[in-house]
Amino acid sequence: MTPIAAPTGDDLGDGTSGVEVAFERGAPRRFDLVVGADGLHPTVRRLAFGPEERYPRHLGAYVSAFSVPNTPGLDREELYHALPGELTCVYRSAGDPTAKGMLAFRSPRLAHDHRDTGHQRARLERAFAGDGWQLPGCSKRPPRPATSPSTACS
Repeated sequence: MTPIAAPTGDDLGDGTSGVEVAFERGAPRRFDLVVGADGLHPTVRRLAFGPEERYPRHLGAYVSAFSVPNTPGLDREELYHALPGELTCVYRSAGDPTAKGMLAFRSPRLAHDHRDTGHQRARLERAFAGDGWQLPGCSKRPPRPATSPSTACS
């Protein structure tokens, strides 16, 4: 198996003898199997099934996960703080020098652009305002995406 760059545009066609894939650079090619491994909102899934708005089912909550400094000195441990409709967690897995933070809150489906990290941050700050607990190393907020490229909220 050879990994190849993601297709672009509306360039994924289903045929009887495979999947025709067009690329930003290079000629179209046919494959037996196409796997989309390009994030929470993948291009391959959109090309195969249509606009994202048509198929997800909102489960009543949003989750944000990100890397944080391991200031509490965790070693294969987890700290949780739970309130009705909110969960805050920091943990460290074996072999990982940094800790991971996680914020989850109950909410009806929200209209937002998943690429707008500023809006996501503001939504998280509103959801956790006044909760009385600080996520260690975060000062009650996840690190800026510039310092933590793994920040995601979905």
